[in-house]
Amino acid sequence: MKAAARLVDRLRQAGATLTLSPIGRVQFAAPAPLPAALLAEARAHRDGIAAELATEGPPGPCEACGGGQWWRLSVLSGGPGPGPWHCHHCDHPNPANWVDACSIPTKARGRERT
Repeated sequence: MKAAARLVDRLRQAGATLTLSPIGRVQFAAPAPLPAALLAEARAHRDGIAAELATEGPPGPCEACGGGQWWRLSVLSGGPGPGPWHCHHCDHPNPANWVDACSIPTKARGRERT
C-alpha cells in the first residue's frame, strides 16, 4: 500500500471525511479536532492525498436521492486531474462536457439501477 493510501486510511480512521474539490484540492471535515501531528502530515502530503482520492471509485448510493449513477469530468477537461464524482440524478452533467466525462453505475440504495 502506498504511503498516501495509508495516510488517507489513518485520516479516515481518525474520523475525517475526505473529498476532492472540482479544482483538485483536498477538503476534509471531522466531527472532532484531529491530532496536530496527523494534520501536519496531511498538509505535507496533500498532493499525494489528492492523487489517491482521484483514483478512488465512485461512492456508494447518493446520500440525497439514493441513486447509484455517478459521473465526473476526465483529465481531458483541462483540470489538474479527474474531478469529483457527481450524482447523475442530482447534478446532471452539462451536455457540452459529456464528451470528456465518464459515468459509472453503482448499486442504488435498496434497489439496483441500470
